[in-house]
Amino acid sequence: MKAGGKLSTLRGVIIPVDWDESENAISVAISGNDEKEYHVSKDEMGKQLLALIQQEVEVSGVVREKEDKRLITVKEYSVIKDAGPRGDLFEQKPVVREI
Repeated sequence: MKAGGKLSTLRGVIIPVDWDESENAISVAISGNDEKEYHVSKDEMGKQLLALIQQEVEVSGVVREKEDKRLITVKEYSVIKDAGPRGDLFEQKPVVREI
């Protein structure tokens, strides 16, 4: 993977990966449908995704590898409400984009 990363879109479930002393999630990752884990950058978009733990999302952002981990800086995301039998997407919330 290039040092600067590449723009990617992926779909998966938001999972907690780090907690504070009170056992509150402080960092999340996306468990992708490709069976890979993508740690979410701790920026403003990453903070928004903390509220979506255990929800399925589709995200677009820059993916790069750092210290043997995949890291994604999310540029936009949408929450997936339901997937029909053919995998059709029904969005629960509008796409959120970084400004």
